[in-house]
Amino acid sequence: MPLKFQNLQKITKDNLKDLGEVQKEQIVLAGMLCFGATTTPEEVLAQTYDGDADLWQVTNEAEEVLYDVWVINIDSGVVFKSGTAENSGVGMIQFYFDPMDDDSDEAEKLAEDLQAAFDQARGKASA
Repeated sequence: MPLKFQNLQKITKDNLKDLGEVQKEQIVLAGMLCFGATTTPEEVLAQTYDGDADLWQVTNEAEEVLYDVWVINIDSGVVFKSGTAENSGVGMIQFYFDPMDDDSDEAEKLAEDLQAAFDQARGKASA
């Protein structure tokens, strides 16, 4: 299933207050996975290289949002089921998506689809 990374939001200390409760929970969980013990969204941003994080929505062909992807320090990311703090089991390390805690064929396929969509989004962003 072709996926598409859309609606990029650069999250900084200035717009952190605009996040919804689920997004705040997501960034804390992403920080925990990337840095270890993190308790607040502010602490997550304070630990990043540039003091920010990227939040993408991933859609299908029908433009339905399926996943929320937090990219931390440019090359690491956590994939949540859209609108929830439920980890999809797929993450990104050094720009590569891979199943993190799910060895199923479905997780492998999701990682491949996310990789293709992310590479396309990055190509458009740098063009």
